[in-house]
Amino acid sequence: MPLVHPARTEADVGERGRRARKVDARYTEGPAVKVAYAKDLAQAEFLAGLLLEEGIPSMVYPPGAGPYAPLMGMRAVLVPESGADAAKELLAYEQRRSSPG
Repeated sequence: MPLVHPARTEADVGERGRRARKVDARYTEGPAVKVAYAKDLAQAEFLAGLLLEEGIPSMVYPPGAGPYAPLMGMRAVLVPESGADAAKELLAYEQRRSSPG
């Protein structure tokens, strides 16, 4: 018996499904804590994407999703408490790596 349905393809899985597959269960416990600030929504979404690639789920606050939300303005990037240390370490590494000199 196959473990997956043979008729189902990757195209059948939506964006939420693809994102959920990347999340590491170790990083999903506890209340949300701030791990970074971003100057705008674009930077916050970039940081959230970096975290997701390492299996750390995150959310941007204030979210800025919707037709009337401004794109400019500070945002906080939040992760579950169990992923906070890993997120801070990853973001610090990325900052050192991208700094000139």
